[in-house]
Order: sequence, then C-alpha cells, then structure tokens
Amino acid sequence: MLKTYLFSLVIFALPFYAAAQTESVEEFVAWEVESNNVTLGKSKPIDVKHFEIPLSVVESDLASYLPQKVLQALIFEKNGEDYVRWLIHPEDTKWYKKVETYLKSKKLDSTHYKYFIGYKTASRSMILTDPKTEYSFSVKASTDHTAGEWRDKRQEFDDSFDIRFINDLINQISVVSRMENVVTFLEPAAFGIKSINQGIVVRLIDQMKTGKKYYLPGFSALHGKEGARIARINGSDDPAEYWNSHYMKPLGKALAQLMMNIGIQYDSPHSQNFLIELDADLKPTGRIALRDFGDVFLQEEFFKMLKRQDIIERFAKTENTHKGDLEVTVGPLHGNTPPDWMTRRYYNLWLRTFFASYEQEVSKITGVPLAKISKNRSIDSELYSYGTKIYPLFPEIIEHYKNLATEVLKVNSFSIEGAESRKKSNLCTALFVSGF
Repeated sequence: MLKTYLFSLVIFALPFYAAAQTESVEEFVAWEVESNNVTLGKSKPIDVKHFEIPLSVVESDLASYLPQKVLQALIFEKNGEDYVRWLIHPEDTKWYKKVETYLKSKKLDSTHYKYFIGYKTASRSMILTDPKTEYSFSVKASTDHTAGEWRDKRQEFDDSFDIRFINDLINQISVVSRMENVVTFLEPAAFGIKSINQGIVVRLIDQMKTGKKYYLPGFSALHGKEGARIARINGSDDPAEYWNSHYMKPLGKALAQLMMNIGIQYDSPHSQNFLIELDADLKPTGRIALRDFGDVFLQEEFFKMLKRQDIIERFAKTENTHKGDLEVTVGPLHGNTPPDWMTRRYYNLWLRTFFASYEQEVSKITGVPLAKISKNRSIDSELYSYGTKIYPLFPEIIEHYKNLATEVLKVNSFSIEGAESRKKSNLCTALFVSGF
C-alpha cells in the first residue's frame, strides 16, 4: 500500500514522464540508445539545462511552418524582453563553456536554468518535451561526447543556417514534386552566435506522435539482436536478407527521389541519417525518413535552373556543390560495427541492391533507359563502409530538371532573400503577435 502511494507521488510529481511521450517516441528513443552498436545507454528521462539569452543577442531563422508550441517552448518573456532558451547538451563538457564565456564577456546572465525534461539519442540531438504543453520536438546542440566515429561535434553557426536554407527549399519544392518513398523530418528553426561559431537547430518529430507509425533508426536495423527480432516478427529468420529487401531497396528509391526531385544528395549517407518507417505492427511501409539536411551536396545544374545562384554560392564555400557526373554513395554500416548475421558477401549484396533500386527509380522518374543507367556495374567500395558509383548527367535528367524547375518557379516566387535578411530575431515577436 505504501509502495503504491509513493509510486503515485512520483508519477504525480513528474506527470509528463509518461504522458508527454507517445509509444512511438519512446520506442524511437529506446532504439537510438539501447539497440545501437555505436552507443551504450539507457532511454531514461534526463534533466536538460539551458542558458537564458536575450533574443536580441542571437541570430535566428524561423520558418513560417514553425509550430507555435515550439516557439513558446523556446522563446519567453522576462523583464519585458524576449529571451531564448539556449540548450546545453547533457553530455557536453566543452562547448557550453564557450557560450558561458561569451555571456560573461557581454555581462549577461550565465546561469544554468532547468525547464525541459529530455531524452538522449545516439547523436548530438535530444528529444525535448515542454512540461506545460507536453509538446515534443528535437534539438541539435554542440557536444564533445557523441557516439561511434563522431566524437566531438560542435553545432556550427553556418551549418545551422545552411540546414534551415535546405529545409525551406525542400518544403517549397515538395509542393510540386512529392517523394512517395520519403518522409522528411523538417528543421524549422535555428539560433546562432556567430562570434563563437555555435548554433542550435530544432527538428520536428510530429510523425512520431500519432501512434500509427514507428521510426526505426537505420543503425538499429543493423543491431544484432533488434534487427533480427523485428525480422522475426515479420516472418523472417534471415535478418540480412530481410533488411536487404526492406531497408536497402526503399533507401535506394528514397535517395534517388531526393536527387531527382530536390537536386541534393547526402555527403555522409550512413545509417545514422536514415529511419525506416514501420506501421503499427512493426512492418516496414517502404518509406525512409531522412534527417540532418545540413549534410548534403547540391547539384549545381538544377539550382541554376531554379535561378538560385545564392544557394550555389553559399554551399560552394564549404565545397558542398557538385556539377557534371552524379557521384552516388551509400554506406549503411559506415561508422558502425557489423552485426553477427552480416557477412562481407551480404554487405556487398546490400550495396548492389541499393544501386539497382536507385537506378530503377532514376529511370522511372526521368525516362533514362535502365540499361543505359546500369551500364557501369562496378562499385567502388570499402569493407563495411561506403560504396560509390558514378553516373553521367544524362540528357534525360537535364530535361527532367528543366521541367521541374519550370513548375517550381510557377508555384514559388523563390525570391533571392539570402540568409542574412531572414535571420531576424524580431520575427519571433511578429509570430507571437500574429498568433501563428
């Protein structure tokens, strides 16, 4: 009786521990940290601290589709002035000190405040819940303790706003050119302090909140026990073959659609960037969720057709543009260790399956004859790492890009704003006033 009473008190004191997270979000967090060979951890809730910084001190870029609940969770009024909650990654021991020093140099408050309860993932992102509204979203912040090969990851200023740039582009183009095998986890807000080269980026996870879909991290499908367990649930005792069909094939389609419909491809296409959509019975739907759109290359030819030289110049600064041949790369196990059911032969099969699926989708979208695309069958690959194939920029692809650009320009004005004109902190106030 006493134990039950005490347990009730704990639950009452922390009502959002259980209520704030849907089963899909809870499962995602558990997969990220407990069924992932790049990290060892527990999916328990943690305190996430933050600085409270005057909004006028930081630069911000907020999308028109930013949910008001996210805005209200991160921006608040204190002493008649708007402040932003600048998140401190719970495992960071280095980068938050730079923010602290900066605030002290400006004679600003450097106190560590506490508002959110969050969950760690295998990367620098966190799942946060606003205790007032119980609305959950993800935030990327700098940390010197991440998983796998990615040990020290500052969330850099320029990268934060590049992410916003690409997200708006995807949101605009997808109105004309929808990608049937792709789910996009859009990132509608970024805040930055240029002088210390740091930022924070907000990512929406609304697709996880319905309870009808689950999102399995690619690295969790490659986990020895969990990958095999989900394969068995779906009637397969051969996880390597199962995920070849239900991860590599849809991934090939998804990345082909991203390249043919948006003109971008991943710089580091490993499984930390991909989530496999499952239905309520944990059966793959054939769709892949893509995240981290700061980690991309742009195909210059398409962006010239869109009359977006500003975007080309922006990404050329970090050598994140391509022109001419399409150099397509994928590395599902890059940065990870193979599960016990994976062999070198099977991994090579996975790469061949990916590229065959990619080529079929390019042919379907652009009309390039499949035999013409798949003529070069060789794959330059490293053991349990990246495989690469290079394709000509066929005339049919150029024609497809021209037609797509024409349609996009009809629907969107695509005025050349540039990042500087959009990073205005007073946009937050305007959104509050308008009741967005």
